[in-house]
Amino acid sequence: MNATGAKNRTSNVNGAEHFDIEVPDTAHQISSDSWFQVAFVLTTGINNAYVLGYSGTVMVPLGWVGGVIGLILASAISLYANILVAKLHEFGGKRHIRYRDLAGFIYGRKAYCVTWGLQYVNLFMINCGFIILAGSALKAVYVLFRDDHTMKLPYFIAIAGFVCAVFAIGVPHLSALGIWLGVSTILSLIYIIVAMVLSVKDGVKTPHSRDYEIQGSSISKLFTITAAAANLVFVFNTGMLPEIQATVKQPVVKNMVKALYFQFTLGLLPMYAVMFIGYWAYGSSTSTYLLNNVNGPVWVKALANISAFLQTVICLHIFASPSYEYMDTKFGIKGGTFVLKNLLFRIMARGGYLAVSTLLSALLPFLGDFMSLTGAVSTIPLTFILANHMYYKAKNDKLNTMQKLWHWLNVVFFSLMSVAATIAALRLIVVDSKNFHVFADLVSEPIAETLRRTQYKPQESSKVSTKDVLLSLLPITSPPPPRLLDEEQSLSSIKSLALACALLSSSPSSTHELLSWIPESLSVAGESAFSEISRVYFSDSNAENERLVMELLPVVLPELKDGIEGSSMGKDNDEEDVSAAMTRKPVGYAILAAHQLRWFVTQVDKPNLAKVCNLVVPCALTALDHWSPDVKRHGMISFVHIAKNVSSGGLGSYGDVVLDACCQNIASDDEIWIHVVELSVLLVTKLHPNNPRSSWYERIMNEMLGHLERQPRNKERRMAWLTFVEPLLNSLGLFLLAHFQRIFPLFFQWMHSDDAQTVLLVLERVETVVRLTWIRNSPVFPRLVEELVSLYKESSMRKERDEIRPLILRILKLLRECKRLQFESAWRQYQDDPNLSTVVEYIM
Repeated sequence: MNATGAKNRTSNVNGAEHFDIEVPDTAHQISSDSWFQVAFVLTTGINNAYVLGYSGTVMVPLGWVGGVIGLILASAISLYANILVAKLHEFGGKRHIRYRDLAGFIYGRKAYCVTWGLQYVNLFMINCGFIILAGSALKAVYVLFRDDHTMKLPYFIAIAGFVCAVFAIGVPHLSALGIWLGVSTILSLIYIIVAMVLSVKDGVKTPHSRDYEIQGSSISKLFTITAAAANLVFVFNTGMLPEIQATVKQPVVKNMVKALYFQFTLGLLPMYAVMFIGYWAYGSSTSTYLLNNVNGPVWVKALANISAFLQTVICLHIFASPSYEYMDTKFGIKGGTFVLKNLLFRIMARGGYLAVSTLLSALLPFLGDFMSLTGAVSTIPLTFILANHMYYKAKNDKLNTMQKLWHWLNVVFFSLMSVAATIAALRLIVVDSKNFHVFADLVSEPIAETLRRTQYKPQESSKVSTKDVLLSLLPITSPPPPRLLDEEQSLSSIKSLALACALLSSSPSSTHELLSWIPESLSVAGESAFSEISRVYFSDSNAENERLVMELLPVVLPELKDGIEGSSMGKDNDEEDVSAAMTRKPVGYAILAAHQLRWFVTQVDKPNLAKVCNLVVPCALTALDHWSPDVKRHGMISFVHIAKNVSSGGLGSYGDVVLDACCQNIASDDEIWIHVVELSVLLVTKLHPNNPRSSWYERIMNEMLGHLERQPRNKERRMAWLTFVEPLLNSLGLFLLAHFQRIFPLFFQWMHSDDAQTVLLVLERVETVVRLTWIRNSPVFPRLVEELVSLYKESSMRKERDEIRPLILRILKLLRECKRLQFESAWRQYQDDPNLSTVVEYIM
């Protein structure tokens, strides 16, 4: 191998004495590669498997405007900064084959050490990210063929680390990659083309279901966008430009600039294409690993993931080469690759380095967070701050005032950016690590994998993709370690996963197109995941779901209320009516939020539900006041559950407010009429149990009867009313007399319905009314006897006659007992009818 040496020397830089440290011989080759091969090394580095994550880690937090402008600016500034470093490669009459050598030559030993530390932290974190990527790719292949989820992500990360170690042992240095660079290029093209084609296919299929809005609160957005700015820097820079430039043939500066121009022109096109297409296809739900989003043939996805895995192994070797070069040079490892001494050393040194990297990757597999922290802590200082200041120091005598000012402006700006991005990235890691249970695969991961494989095509009229919403709620982290956080932080950390579980668990009871596509297996998985969260959260294997729901309600209800209100209608200033066209957000989001609300509320029973009424009722009222029947339905079902499990005192001042909302909704669509009736009856009888003089009884009864009179033949409406009205009748008692003129005409019409269930329910309600009022001085008496007799005769032809006739006989007997003379007068015309002999025997 070629080697270079350098001795201690004194150099005059800017008129000051700086002591350059001794640079040892290198065990790796230098000046052996053409500019084109170096360009391929750079292009391989920039189009590595990380590109599959940029849609989710750069575009999602920045959006279209911020993402596109940020990428263009970052690429231009990065090219400029890299050219500055490249031009300093031979500064002072000596080749600086390591970044630390250049910094030490210009600043001195302290800068040498600081730069060395920054560079190796940078490369170490990049390599951790590569191992996470490789493990994720292997896991993606596994779940394409297996549904058991026995193999967890940390296992695949360990496998990936082992394969990387084997490759590192077999390839001694950067120049030895040779043919592997061509293989890497082919592999990159495979996963990039597959990701683009399948993303375009998915995007064309669902043109209206994407949401490009930046998610989160204002504070959360601020931190996320700041961290994403560090990701922009990470995308374009390696932090090891002098080490790569060391391999290029003379003239080193000219050839390196050629390689950089190639990298930042043709080399960027694949990365830009997959990044923009991925974000276009999936919007804010884009995963940090794009191949997790795409739908397509299993073999195609498997090929892409295997290609990503293998290319990552090669690419990691590039970024780990400075570490390998230091260890090889330090211990004098030269000669053949398979010389026993060299082989044993590489097994121990490189294997140990990768073992530590793999361990950290398995502990904290947060790819996006690693990218942000790497960009903030090391890439920004190395590429922008140090590059500009080194160039300023080295070329100070040749720069005019404006040029000096320009370089200082860059130093100050990127210093501030580095600090801000570091804080933001650390916050992200802290938040995620709080939620991650060490070496436990994510409870959400099996759900996410099954969800991605489930076929789903949103209706063309829908602007909401339930699948995307669910994927955005499923976190990359497991349930939190029990009680390691304060209560508010801990609950917030599992909120999204709990909301996803609620949505999945509510799907079996829904016929709406937004949820009806969810298979039973996913619903069961959602319920199981919530139970697992509860057990882990309370460190109790017997913890019930209700206990966790009680603690989550204060966290999730405000978000659900906002989700429902987000599509509520605004009123026109000139007119009283409202228009659906004035909604702010697609109503689908409110429908999903209403499903989640219903699930959370129905998980809590007495006496606990009374404790959270002040939280639950306002949110349910928001659903009840919504213009969409689908949202109203779930608000009403929530209130029905509340009415059954909370006393009148527990409802407090909300009682009359809810009753008023019920009255306003009585004239609603058929699909929610049953819930309106049930809720109205439950509430009025609970809130005013011994007060039939209450105006609510009259108002509710009149509203219901008026609606039934307008549609007397509507089976769904009459069945709902007859089924649930019994408690209302019992509470009214004698006050029913005031409603006879409206009730009995409906009864008489429904008695002769072809539907046997309607007939039976009518007879039961008639019996109740007669028992409660004794038909006092009512003109309906003769007509009632006549209709009952007619029905008795008709029932002889019904198969349900054995159920209908006993009810008729009971009512007739009750009529005779309460109004003997009036009954005998009405019955006189039927006493000689031979078909009624059984009736006579029973009632007389």
